[in-house]
Amino acid sequence: MLFSDEELERYRRHLTLQGVGPEGQATLKGAKVLCVGAGGLGSPALLYLAAAGIGRLTLVDDDHVERSNLQRQVVHTTKAIGSLKVESARERIQQINPNVEVQCVAQRFDKTNASALVAEHDVVLDGTDNLTTRYLIDDTCHAEGTPWVYGAILRFEGQVSVFGHQGGPRYRDLFPTPPPPGATPSCAEAGVLGVLPGIIGSLQAMEVLKLLLDIGEPLSGRVLLYDALATRFNTLRLDPRPAAPGPLPEPEADHCDLANVELIKPREAIARRGQGWDACWIDVRSAEEWAEGSLTWVEHHAPHDDPGALKALASESRPLVLVCRSDQRARTAAAQLQAFGHPAPMVLEGGLLAWALATSV
Repeated sequence: MLFSDEELERYRRHLTLQGVGPEGQATLKGAKVLCVGAGGLGSPALLYLAAAGIGRLTLVDDDHVERSNLQRQVVHTTKAIGSLKVESARERIQQINPNVEVQCVAQRFDKTNASALVAEHDVVLDGTDNLTTRYLIDDTCHAEGTPWVYGAILRFEGQVSVFGHQGGPRYRDLFPTPPPPGATPSCAEAGVLGVLPGIIGSLQAMEVLKLLLDIGEPLSGRVLLYDALATRFNTLRLDPRPAAPGPLPEPEADHCDLANVELIKPREAIARRGQGWDACWIDVRSAEEWAEGSLTWVEHHAPHDDPGALKALASESRPLVLVCRSDQRARTAAAQLQAFGHPAPMVLEGGLLAWALATSV
């Protein structure tokens, strides 16, 4: 594969690097990488993969840039607030390396598009923030024979691994059975140190390059654990498990599968209330949190992990608006209400935290 004079100058440090060289750089130029999620983990990974000269980067994310993203999602800028993350990321990538082809898929990665997307790419990079999508990546990549690079962050800790590489372990070998909704907190619930996804996402980009170039020892069969507070890396050995009989367990519905759940932004809810909107508001936090107080017009308390309390409200004819601290547990509760027959429960996007920000001005 020929390189232009501009590319020869751009990739000079690669071209002289043993293990990459002209052949390796040509491999990167012809490579196709799918990044599921253009947020905290996707941001640094995309920046470095673009700089390295990956031929095609496909970005899958249906979210928009919010101010709260900017603390850690470094591919986006303040100017991009309100725009689609995939479009914001594409603009930044093209500023870094105009030679990279960027395809934007402003959709959720779900069962309707997963197989087609994975089949077109050499490696998949996990930039997700939820278990449902992660299990779907694993199952789809396993079916397509495509390796994928896993990353996860929470508070001050992160994990990285490679799954499905040359018969190596898969994600379900690490976590065979999905936990119930709400069992693991999201970053919105528990918080995350802003620099942490930069470290983990960069490690993911390194693993992608190693897979494409066939160099070094990919993290297949190993899970790298990073403790930022102790500045300590540990490695967990992972072996494939014997294939389980019968269908694989699927994660229960979480926010990536709530196709009928309407998210309502705080300012929109404020405007509707001012116009006399008659909605039934439900706080789905724990009893302890509920006792500390909620929005004054919230009528009901039904914890997200109490199906009986939620079922009792499923027949409510008024619009239902579910509230929690961020919105993760509210999304879980909305899925249960759908299962109980309510046609369209709504979730206060960003929860009480977002409400407080919206009303503080």
